[in-house]
Amino acid sequence: MGSRERGTLKKLIGAARRWAGADTPPAPTRADPNVTEGLRRMGVSEEDIEAMLAQQQEWEAEAARQSGFSEDFEIYEDNWESWLFFVTVQTQWHYAARDMGARRVGLNYPGVESGARMAGKPRAKWPSLFADLQVMELAVLAADAEMADAAGD
Repeated sequence: MGSRERGTLKKLIGAARRWAGADTPPAPTRADPNVTEGLRRMGVSEEDIEAMLAQQQEWEAEAARQSGFSEDFEIYEDNWESWLFFVTVQTQWHYAARDMGARRVGLNYPGVESGARMAGKPRAKWPSLFADLQVMELAVLAADAEMADAAGD
């Protein structure tokens, strides 16, 4: 516990970023129905349209493979308890209104403490669990900010 080694912290940060939805490949491109309809009007066969769409999907899959993206991510054994605690208290986020939506601004620490009590975590483990939780909390907030910037929010 108390993951203070660089490698274990990096894995916690990566897990939290993945949980937040960051560090994932872009969603597959979908063909605009107007484009496919236009191709049909120009006389392109359904078979050729399907072949073009299949080729596009293959290119996207290859780009994801080359980027090193994997659906799976690794959590070191010594981080497992901290990760499970993070998942246990994942409903304890504070949100602030922003424009037409809301944005995470941090964890509700009294709720986190209640989560530790209700999950039966020994009090002696709270400091190390909390330290790891804060690492993941900051990673999620940073990932949220990056995604908002990328989306132009």
